[in-house]
Amino acid sequence: MHGTSIRAAPPKRQDKNGLVERRWQEITKMAWSYLTEAKLPKSFWFWALQEANLRCNLLPVTCKKEGDCRPEEKPDYRVLFPFGAIGAFRRYRDGSRDRSKFESQCMLGIALGRSEYTNGMVFYNPELDNFCASADYVLDKRRLVGEVFPSILYD
Repeated sequence: MHGTSIRAAPPKRQDKNGLVERRWQEITKMAWSYLTEAKLPKSFWFWALQEANLRCNLLPVTCKKEGDCRPEEKPDYRVLFPFGAIGAFRRYRDGSRDRSKFESQCMLGIALGRSEYTNGMVFYNPELDNFCASADYVLDKRRLVGEVFPSILYD
């Protein structure tokens, strides 16, 4: 109806999909471990999956012969962070209103990943039910999500 032709895989070639299947298994296991370690609900699955994929792709390696593997380029390890860590990020505005110098300029949120559009971190604030990106932030690796945002555990 839409002009798409669907064809089956060539005979005796279905096993060539194994590398993709194995990679998907690795990424999904990593994502589940990130959610479990951070004690976050399944609603954060997309962010955990995105972070697992980024970390799997962080170090591309080429092997010319067995035992001789070298990285293709020097990876930037500054993008790594503890997934689901509590962080304080700067927020200058609330909607269309600027905050005064006597109001708090920061909010607490859950660090979920790097922003695609800015050089900052994406945070989720359950109190506002909003995602915010900020380049000015501090992560606290010792605090747990349940201590700061107990309502998120019952999502």
